[in-house]
Amino acid sequence: MELLQRENPRTIRLIEYLKMLIDKQAGKAEFQAYEADLHSTNPFEVNDVLDHILSRCEDVESLTIPVAQFIRAVSKSLETYQKPAYPTEHLLHSLSAENRELQEFSSHMQKLSLAIQQLERRSVQEQSSSTEESSTAKDPGQSESLETLKALIASNETLSSHYVRLQNELFPLFEEAEAHHSCVKLMWALQDRTLALRKEVLSVHSSIAEFWKTFGQFYFHVQILLYREEHILFPVAYGRIPKERATEKGIPANVQDDKQFRLEPALFVSPTGSLDHAVLEQVFKLLPLDIAFIGGDDRLQFYSDPPRGSFHGRPS
Repeated sequence: MELLQRENPRTIRLIEYLKMLIDKQAGKAEFQAYEADLHSTNPFEVNDVLDHILSRCEDVESLTIPVAQFIRAVSKSLETYQKPAYPTEHLLHSLSAENRELQEFSSHMQKLSLAIQQLERRSVQEQSSSTEESSTAKDPGQSESLETLKALIASNETLSSHYVRLQNELFPLFEEAEAHHSCVKLMWALQDRTLALRKEVLSVHSSIAEFWKTFGQFYFHVQILLYREEHILFPVAYGRIPKERATEKGIPANVQDDKQFRLEPALFVSPTGSLDHAVLEQVFKLLPLDIAFIGGDDRLQFYSDPPRGSFHGRPS
C-alpha cells in the first residue's frame, strides 16, 4: 500500500485549491490549473489536506460545502485507487459490510422518491387539464406514496447503529493511530445532522415542498458520508491502525482463531460494548453509594458492597 510522504508538492497544491473553494474563488480555470494534481492523488493525501484545513477551524460544519466540492474534485483519483480487502476479523470488514447495506438502502430510497415525484408531476398535469372542481381534490395516492417512503426510512435501523459504531469503535482507534485525524470531527458533525434530518423527514410537514427539501438534505448527507467512509476513512484507517488494535470487539486476531478461547458471558450489552460479571462487580464497588436489589420474596439478591457500605455478609 502506498504510504504518504507528508510534505510533497501535490498536497501543497491541493491545500491551495481547497482554500480557493472556501474563499469561493475556484472556477473552471482554477480546476483546470490543478486538474493534474486532483486526478493523481490518493486517500492518504486527501486525508492530510482535509486535516490541514479542518484542524485550524473551530466550526468544521461551516466547511461542509467546500469540503464536499473538494472531494468531488478528487473523486476520479479516489475511485481509481485500489482499496484493500479487509480481513474477516478486522473491524473494517463488518463496517464496510454495513456501508454496502446502507448504499443499497440509499439506492432504494432514491428510486422510490423519484417514482413518487414522477407521480406527483403526472397528477399536477392531469389536474391542470381537468375542471376546477376536480383540481381541488386531494390525490390519496400521493399521501400513501409519501407514507411508503417514510416507512422505508423509519424501518432502517442500521444507519444510527452504524454511526454509533464508527464514533465509539473506529474513530478512537483512528485518532490514536493517525496524527492527521480532523476529518472525523466533520464526519461526526455530519452524522449528527443526518440523524436530526431523519427525524425531520419522519415528522409532519406543512407542505409537500417542505418535505422534499428536508428529504433532499437527508439523502445528500447519507450519500456523502457513505462515500467518504468507503473512499477515504476506511482505506486510511486500515493503513494506519495496527491490525491487533482493530480486531472485532478488541480480541487479538491470534486469540480469535483459537477455538478453545471463550469469553465469560456478558451480563450488560450495549451497541458499543459489553461488560461481564467481574467488571460490573468492580464498577459497583467503586461507586460512592450502596446499590441493592431485593427479590419478589423480599430477600436480598445483590448488594454492591462498597467501602464502608451498609451491608455486611452475603445475600440470603
